[in-house]
Amino acid sequence: HLENREMIDQMIDSFYSTVKNSYNIYCLSENYCEDLMWAHYADNHAGYCLGYKVKDFSSAIIDVTLPVIYTDKYVIIKDLDLVDGVTSMYALTLKKKCWEYEREWRIFYPLNSPFHPESMPLPSVIYLGNRITDENKKTISDFCKSKSIQIQQMALDKATHKLIATIID
Repeated sequence: HLENREMIDQMIDSFYSTVKNSYNIYCLSENYCEDLMWAHYADNHAGYCLGYKVKDFSSAIIDVTLPVIYTDKYVIIKDLDLVDGVTSMYALTLKKKCWEYEREWRIFYPLNSPFHPESMPLPSVIYLGNRITDENKKTISDFCKSKSIQIQQMALDKATHKLIATIID
């Protein structure tokens, strides 16, 4: 059984390598105020979050944007050679139900033309974590001013114990 397991592991590695070399996968969330997400994805509140308006996305980007499906059911693939694009995309949009609070979407941005990173719009707002360093805050603030991007600072509301964003200059 060890040989079969090694073969399956090699097939999975090959699949992920193919996807990794074919796409940039951007993960987005509908929820910028979630405390756990700031802890997990933004250097324990010392990072920042980019905010986009979907209306600023081109139709080409919207066409490759899919919602994450939260489920505790697994996709069982017996032969990777028989997996088509639809099945692959479905498998890449699954996440365990316990992550549902993230309300995540994924953009599968092909590396081939006509898709290039410069096709992504500028963010409409940048949210600064409530523990961001003064140096990083200044760097990001200077960038936002040069690009006319709104900047907001996250803070913990003591009454509700929730994160709130406040516009800063």
